[in-house]
Amino acid sequence: MFKKPMDNLEGLSEDEIQEKLDKIREHEFTKKEERELILAALKTFLPAALGVVLIFVLILKLLLLWLS
Repeated sequence: MFKKPMDNLEGLSEDEIQEKLDKIREHEFTKKEERELILAALKTFLPAALGVVLIFVLILKLLLLWLS
């Protein structure tokens, strides 16, 4: 049903893997790239966080309505 994720490091030696990781760590992000990463994170997590907050607010309102 589900496919196994592709492993780009499969079949590489430890040295080759370390070289690839070092290349990734050396990458410097531009201001535009940083802004795009932050916006992507907000688009991903903000709706879920708002949903959780709305559920808590709804439960609190129902609880206060029930207690009064």
